[in-house]
Amino acid sequence: MKNIKAGDIIINVHHQHIMGISVARRDAYTKPKPAEFQDAVWDVSGWQVDLKIKPLNIPLEPERSFFGDPNNRKDKNDAFNKNGTINQGYLFELNPVEINHIKDMLLEHLLAIRIIDTN
Repeated sequence: MKNIKAGDIIINVHHQHIMGISVARRDAYTKPKPAEFQDAVWDVSGWQVDLKIKPLNIPLEPERSFFGDPNNRKDKNDAFNKNGTINQGYLFELNPVEINHIKDMLLEHLLAIRIIDTN
């Protein structure tokens, strides 16, 4: 998380579906642990990223055939496993092939449901 820079795009995923897209408003910065988590077994300080979040009106399921293809994955610690499903994890870095494919999927998705935001 500490490597996130202003303008970085974060794909929000829940239950194997892309639920939205976030953009980092500024670089990650250190922040003390919130009071409500004082009893949690976490470090006293951590990282925070301020985001602009744009949820999708309809969740998008990534194409398993594309993401399961070993030619489209960088290694076994990728965001996607050999079956093309999303690995459980936090802040995977995507390779250029994955990024371009997700951009294409999102554009098609947004055009199909006519929710393109012109702002």
